[in-house]
Amino acid sequence: MEEPDSELKFRSRGSENFGV
Repeated sequence: MEEPDSELKFRSRGSENFGV
């Protein structure tokens, strides 16, 4: 259940790795 955690993690990084 790392949905909220993952969202904050990739959002904190700048979502550059996700290309969102």
